[in-house]
Amino acid sequence: MSTLALAREAADAAHQRRAHLSTRAILAGLFRLTACFARVAFRLRRGLDPRGGAYDHALA
Repeated sequence: MSTLALAREAADAAHQRRAHLSTRAILAGLFRLTACFARVAFRLRRGLDPRGGAYDHALA
């Protein structure tokens, strides 16, 4: 393999690594955002519940 071909292959591998890491970062960010929304939703439901968010086994 020529030096140019090796350099191109290394650059392509680095690009694929960066793309993979950025995809993982995006997915991790979406997971954190979803968890944040879930916490807010539970707090809102607890605040709107007249029983103060008490768990009712009859409704489960």
